[in-house]
Amino acid sequence: MKLNKILTLSLLTGILVTGSGCSLFRGKTPEKPVKPVSTPNTELEKGDVTPWTKGIATEPMSGVTKDGWQPIKSITFPTIYFAYDRSTIGASERYKLQQVAKYLKENTGFGLIIEGHCDEKGSAEYNRSLGERRAIAARDYLINSGVSVDRVKTISFGEDRPAYKEKDETAHAKNRRAELILARMQ
Repeated sequence: MKLNKILTLSLLTGILVTGSGCSLFRGKTPEKPVKPVSTPNTELEKGDVTPWTKGIATEPMSGVTKDGWQPIKSITFPTIYFAYDRSTIGASERYKLQQVAKYLKENTGFGLIIEGHCDEKGSAEYNRSLGERRAIAARDYLINSGVSVDRVKTISFGEDRPAYKEKDETAHAKNRRAELILARMQ
């Protein structure tokens, strides 16, 4: 009987702790569709590289991934933000992913590399895992929106590549993200 009470209390405490993450990114759906920003020259520039290798972060490569994908930095997509210690796609972020899915369905010669990132809170191992879950959540959303699974790759950088180096909550919130990188597939 005492063991049941302890287990129940532990379970409730765990639910309260994990369920208390804040959602900083609630807001209205943008009125205009989100479109990628492009420049006239969409060719991959020398040194313009985002690495990808089977979900493990590496140093920048020569401009082509192991699978022959070429990241294109001249076309950018909006960043997907996440609540603290969460990997679920928030309501305000779904619209962004819907627009990316639409773009990919209309431009079938391109793939997408999704980088999962975290703030510096937590261990490096935990953050690597959380970054992976964030990238996979974005990937799964795109696949459920009709993008072919073979056109989306994921990688986790955990806390290794912060967008903002400051140590305040605003910077931490901006580091909880998934970056979407368009790539030419081989």
